[in-house]
Order: sequence, then structure tokens, then C-alpha cells
Amino acid sequence: MKRLRFVFCCMLFLIGIQSLAPAAPPDLTPGSWTLAILPDTQHYAERHPTILTSQVQFLADSKEKLNLAFVLQEGDATNRNTPAEWKRVSKAFALLEKAGVDYLIAPGNHDYPVKYKTFDGRSASLMNEYFPVTRLKKQPTFGGVWPGEPDSTHNSYSLFSAGGTDWLVLALEFGPRNEVVAWADKILKKYPKRKAMIVTHAYLYCDGTRYDWAAKGNKQAWSPHSGGYEKLSVDVNDGEEMWNKLKGNANLKFVFCGHVLNDGEGYLVSRGDHGNVVHQILANYQFLRKGGLGYMRLMEFLPDGETVHVRTYSPWLDKHGKNPNRTEASQDFVLKLSSAPAPEKTSPVP
Repeated sequence: MKRLRFVFCCMLFLIGIQSLAPAAPPDLTPGSWTLAILPDTQHYAERHPTILTSQVQFLADSKEKLNLAFVLQEGDATNRNTPAEWKRVSKAFALLEKAGVDYLIAPGNHDYPVKYKTFDGRSASLMNEYFPVTRLKKQPTFGGVWPGEPDSTHNSYSLFSAGGTDWLVLALEFGPRNEVVAWADKILKKYPKRKAMIVTHAYLYCDGTRYDWAAKGNKQAWSPHSGGYEKLSVDVNDGEEMWNKLKGNANLKFVFCGHVLNDGEGYLVSRGDHGNVVHQILANYQFLRKGGLGYMRLMEFLPDGETVHVRTYSPWLDKHGKNPNRTEASQDFVLKLSSAPAPEKTSPVP
């Protein structure tokens, strides 16, 4: 009996070790490369920092297996723009830097002071203190920042290459100002041979349409044009305004965003002025337990240069022996760079 108890205890111990083992990345097609996207991390930064650490540590550990080319953060890195939260975010992203993985952060409305309703809070964000230009310049892919604020990383761009393709990625502030959007247009035109992607916090709504204050007003919650957000500056651009000002760039392929709650997902395919297909994708999981259960987007770009497999995966759930993958049609789907039907909307995982 004692021997059986010993064996049983050993089995439980081994199961426990297995459940806490490092998360294993999904298997990729040979020759593919990965773009990782971290949706709103605000509640991790405020109350569940171990989840943020598990996400970023997974990406750092999986750099080779994923052939990880770049990481994007969709805004609301913090919830209350406090030093404690930014320190946690800074410490987490340092893991990417140590692993040699480049990234950009697009500031969200929660990354500005809570007093944003009474004054222009953009310059008061602590983001520039913890992610200064000098820090991002250490990344070999870093291209620069908006010259209107040369000491701020709220609007920045990088140049990277993966899978035989040269890419441009722009990270733009929440409700970007007219001058910022004009600068983004110039950068897109400066690199016409690079396929381009934009990450900005508020762009697409959960019904698969762009934020459009002129047409929909308060029918779309949390618009950059309402609730005091517009006081961040005298000029604010929502999704539709950004689209109309940037759709003339034939190299634009993707726009990524977060911000919106409800089911936290959205997808829209539009054609630019030159017939180029632009995939606009919303992902935000903060409405789930613990601020999002650690879900992130892993976008596998296949070697044909045309096919992209979008996955939703949680290394935190994987680490704790729970199902890490969301398999609904809106969470795991394949698109083509030149054309793609929008995936079917499904109910969120409770």
C-alpha cells in the first residue's frame, strides 16, 4: 500500500510539473514567419502582471520556433498610467529586448493621465519615461518618430524584413491628430515598395465597421470623438477619417487595433484607391477573466507570400494545463493578402 501511495504521489508531482512547464508554440509550416500581436494589456499591468510576463516570455522563448519577426502592442498597455504599471510593462518588454525581438507600442486612451477630460493629456503620459526614443533606437529595425514630437514614442515606425518581403509598420497614438496622420501618409509614400501595416488603438468597431463619428455618432461606444476623449487635442481622427486620409497608399495591407469591448473582435476587408486589399482587424480580450486570460494573436505568414493563418493563443492557459487555443471562426482563420472573406462572427468564450 505504501508503495502504491508513493507511485501515486510521484504521478501527481509529475503532472504538476507538466502543467507548469513552459508553453509550447503552435507548429508552423516550414518556411513561415510570425507576427505577434498583444491586445490591451491594461489589466495585466494593473492586477495580473504574471499573465503579461507569461505572454512576453513565451514570445522570447519561442523566437526561433515561431520565426518571430516582430511584436505589436495595440494600446492600453496600462490601465491608469501609473509608475507601478509602466514598470511592469517595461520589465516585461525587456524580455523581448534580451531575446532580440523588436516591437512597437501604440498608446491607448488609458495610457494617458486620468485627468485627460480636463486638459491635453498626451504629453503627460508616462510612456515616454519608460519607453523613450533612446530605448527604441536600440532596435535595429527602428525607423523614427513623428518629428512634431521628436522626444516622444507615441507615434513611431519600424522597418523589418521577413519571408523575403520588406515591411513597414507604423504605430499611431489614440485618436491621432491631423498632423500625425499627415506624417503617416508621408512615411507610407516614402517606402512605396514595402508592404505596410498600421497599429493604432481605436480604429475598428466590434460590428466590423470603422469608427465613424460623422455617420454613427454615439451609436459606437468609446469613440475618440466622444466622452471627453476629444479633449486630448483639438483635432482627433477616428477610423473612418484615418481610412479616408490613408487609403491612397497602394502598399497598405493591414490595420490592427484594440480598445473595443463587447465581444472584443472585429474584421473588415476594404480596397484602397489602387485596388489593394486592406485587412483591418480588431482584437481585445479584457472582458474575459483576469483581464483577458492571456490571449494574443499569432499571425503566421506562409512561404507562398500570400496566405496568413491568424491564431488566438494563450501561453498563460497553456502553462497551466488548460486549452490555450480559441478555435471559433473569428479567432482562428486564414486570409489572403490579395483577398479574403471576413470570418463568421461567433459568441465569445465565457
